[in-house]
Amino acid sequence: MNSIVVKLGMAMVILLFVVLLPLGYVVNQVFLTFYYQESLQALDRQSDKIVNIIVESQERGMANQVVIAMQMIDDGVAILNSHRQVVIERNVETNLQKLLNDQDWTQLIAGNRLIKEEGGGSGQLILMGKPINLNQQFHGAVVIMTGMDAIEHSASQIRNVLMLSGVGALLLALGFTILMVRKLSIPMLNMVDAAKAMAKGDLNVRVTVESHDEIGSLAQAINELASDLKRFEDSRKEFFVNISHELRTPLTYIQGYVGLLEGQSGNEEHIRIIKNETQRLKRLVDDLFDLSQLEEGKMALTLEWVDLPEVLQGALDSVHLRMREKNISLVVEEEETPLLLLDGYRMQQVLINLLDNAIRYTKEGTILVTTQKVDDEVHILIRDTGIGIPQQELPYIFERFHRVEKSRSRAFGGTGLGLAIVKKLVEHQGGTISVQSNVGQGTEFRISFPIGKEERDL
Repeated sequence: MNSIVVKLGMAMVILLFVVLLPLGYVVNQVFLTFYYQESLQALDRQSDKIVNIIVESQERGMANQVVIAMQMIDDGVAILNSHRQVVIERNVETNLQKLLNDQDWTQLIAGNRLIKEEGGGSGQLILMGKPINLNQQFHGAVVIMTGMDAIEHSASQIRNVLMLSGVGALLLALGFTILMVRKLSIPMLNMVDAAKAMAKGDLNVRVTVESHDEIGSLAQAINELASDLKRFEDSRKEFFVNISHELRTPLTYIQGYVGLLEGQSGNEEHIRIIKNETQRLKRLVDDLFDLSQLEEGKMALTLEWVDLPEVLQGALDSVHLRMREKNISLVVEEEETPLLLLDGYRMQQVLINLLDNAIRYTKEGTILVTTQKVDDEVHILIRDTGIGIPQQELPYIFERFHRVEKSRSRAFGGTGLGLAIVKKLVEHQGGTISVQSNVGQGTEFRISFPIGKEERDL
């Protein structure tokens, strides 16, 4: 139900029903009123005709003409004398003397037309009476009755026609609605897909501009945004490459001269500071260079069948001293895992980076490292009992230069590039990385590599 196609379609269908249902009701009522009035006019004409024939027959002595005229009428017809007694009747199935009360008869005596409805439902009758006046004296009345079922039958036929017309109109409207909804929604869905692709880093995506209205303007704006972002991204990558290359040379010279000065006395503290800051700057430049190489796809990986426990042990050896200095316990839980087609050196770089993060953000406690085989995947878990990461920061920790600790203090260090490099290296080797964390309880990084057919056969 969250699809814009469904929402637009449902809105159009509801709108059609809102319009068609009241319209059908109004048309039905109009036709019912029309047929009712037509029936009254027909009764009026028939009653006038019989009254005229009666008057002429009295004047010319042609009484048989009255009987003939009554036989030509399909509805119930009766002739009453001045004492309200039925003289002649045809197709009358009810007691007229009960139907005509004193008030009705008084109205006829006064020379007025009588229209009356009796009964209810399918047995409802319309009764019309006309007075018979001879020489301006009341001699009786002609009463014609017809049932409402004839009117209801005609109205039912009209309703059927209206329903068929409504269904046809609804189907045509639905077809038109589907075409319109598709025309409106498909460009918007394409723009949504393009926006998602841009969010994932694909800045080469473009939206086809199919119209010159607001939707077309939005598509054009998305294309322009993608072009601007692409230019910005290309400029940023070029800047990373250039700055890393330009800084490496002077850093090499600085390191060389610091090495020459280390043997001289009197400047040990200053030399130590210069050396530490130079190493810190070199790590930043190296990270920038690695990240630019990864993003441009220029970093060559040396893939080989590696034993994961061996790679993990190399990474643990590199950080062992720092863990001991901070009094952090290490727990390693290893399951038997198959050989994986990885770059051993880069994989060790990934593990060292994650272990270094765990050590940096854990004052005292434990770091748990686990390797396990789950279905067709090998998982590497690095869990610490450190300060944790706020939930609102988790979606961004793999972005370059993003740091959870905003103060940039040296207590935690880091360049903000380590986790971005880790994610790129893992993905370049066909794996995935995820993170879970709670403030005050610690953080867990999970690296997963699929086990291919070749690995399973080893």
